[in-house]
Parts: sequence; C-alpha cells; structure tokens
Amino acid sequence: MKILSYNINNGCKGNEDLLFDFFNKASIDIIGLNELNGWDQTKLEEFSTKHGFCSCYIIKSQKSEYKVGLVSKFPIDGVIEYNENFHHAALLAIVKDINLIVTHLTPHDSVKRELECIELISIMSKINGKILLMGDLNTLSNEDSSYYDDSYLRVFSNSKKLKSKFLSNKLEINYSPMQILLNSGMEDLSTKGVFDNTVPTQNFADPMHALPMRLDYILSKNITSNSEVRTIKDDVTNSLSDHYPVAIEV
Repeated sequence: MKILSYNINNGCKGNEDLLFDFFNKASIDIIGLNELNGWDQTKLEEFSTKHGFCSCYIIKSQKSEYKVGLVSKFPIDGVIEYNENFHHAALLAIVKDINLIVTHLTPHDSVKRELECIELISIMSKINGKILLMGDLNTLSNEDSSYYDDSYLRVFSNSKKLKSKFLSNKLEINYSPMQILLNSGMEDLSTKGVFDNTVPTQNFADPMHALPMRLDYILSKNITSNSEVRTIKDDVTNSLSDHYPVAIEV
C-alpha cells in the first residue's frame, strides 16, 4: 500500500480535482490530510467517490478552523476523534491491519507541542499492533540538526512567531517534541542522512516557512516498510500547497 501525508494549505480551494488527480496518478491508496478548511464529510465523500476512493473521514478541531481527515481505497474502521489536548485535532482509525493516526500539531509554541506529543504517546500506548503516525507536526528533528545551522537560529530569533514556534525557553532549536516521539519507540521512516525539506514549495511564500525545513513526517511502530519516506516534488505539488506531500509504501 502507498500511504501519503499532505497538508493541503487552507483546503486547496479551486484545485480539488487536481488534488485527487494527483493522488490517483501517484497510485496512492491512503491519504492523511491536514488543513481541510472549507471541507465537510459530504464534500470529502463526493470527491473521494468521484475519484475512486471508497472511504473517508473528516474531523473538525474544537479550537481552530483547521480540520484533519483520512481518505482510503480500503474501508476505514474504528475511528476515534481526539480534540481536547490538541490545538487542532488527531484522528485514529484502522485501515486493513494498520492503526493510522493523522494529526496536525500546533504551529504556535514548541513547548505546547511537547505536550501534544506526550498525548500522542498516551494514545498509542493503548494500541496493540502496527501504528503509523503522520501529519504536519510543525516540529524539527534532531536527525536533521546538521542542516539547521546558525543561520536558522538567527532567522528564528529575529521573529517573535518563529521564535515561539521553533525555539526552546533557552532560545535553542527545540527538538524535544520529535525526540519525545522517537524515544517512545516510534521510527522516522525518512531516508537517514538525507535532508529533504517539506517546506517551502516553489510557488508559495509563507513567512513561517522562512527557510527549508522538514515539518511533515510519517512515523511507524511495529511495521516493516517496503521503502523509505519520500517527499514528492514536481510541478503539480509546487502549485497545490505550501507543503510538499510525503509518501511511504508498506
């Protein structure tokens, strides 16, 4: 199965068919979606059915307009929604024999993101079997630390929003949110030793994506993957969103 995680930038307004055409041309079976703004269950079902997907689910955050969702060519079972301890939300569902968690962590505060990651660990501790966690985690990984040199620290320090988003209380890059997940036994399926940014894309300017960063992840537990996570960069993904999608085959 090919699984994709994609932040579609405020609902990908006006490009919905192009988005689903991309899914099919890339032979994607399961998609975890962030920023489904302007979508509801009816709209997601309409586009999913039109483009050959049999199941979908969307949840709305209680605290923000940014929704998360799941689209699949296989039945989606056992859905649980998590809102209370997340700035956006988290969705847990079972597809085939995999427990999928789709989330979108807070973009505002790296320390609050640590708490969200602790909550994710609590959720996963109750799961037996295969787990895939995916989404825009809005956090940097220590595995990429050699690429985040002093120029990143200077840029982050000169912006109040970037400072809060990426730096610790000690004004250092805060890798703790991701490290909390990795220390729990989750595995980052991205290519080791290769930095592949997921923001920014060529056609979208966002001050919160001031430098190349990897913010979108697929993490696993108890899964043998047939490939490593790859970031899909082409003319289509340059035009669809301010994030590049990441994909894995399991």
